[in-house]
Amino acid sequence: MSVSLIGQGYCPAIGSSVAAELISLFKDSKYHSFTCVVAFASRDAVSALSPYIQEAKRAGWSIKIVVGIDQGGTSAQALEELLSLGVSAQILHFDNPGS
Repeated sequence: MSVSLIGQGYCPAIGSSVAAELISLFKDSKYHSFTCVVAFASRDAVSALSPYIQEAKRAGWSIKIVVGIDQGGTSAQALEELLSLGVSAQILHFDNPGS
């Protein structure tokens, strides 16, 4: 078993972030699908991953993304960017978050 410490966000200088790991996996030909469920998304994060998601989409990958919008953590710009990708994207919202 292998264990790796992966930091949040995307910092190319560090090379050990969630985004860097995802980019690496998008480039790996042994995969053919991507399902992502996240509580929050920023426009910068979606923009950084967009070229890799688009390439995976062109390669025939099945791509599904679910993003939470509660507590104001997801920007409208992030949602617009997700919609522009042309993949299966859904919003998750709870009427009473935390209950």
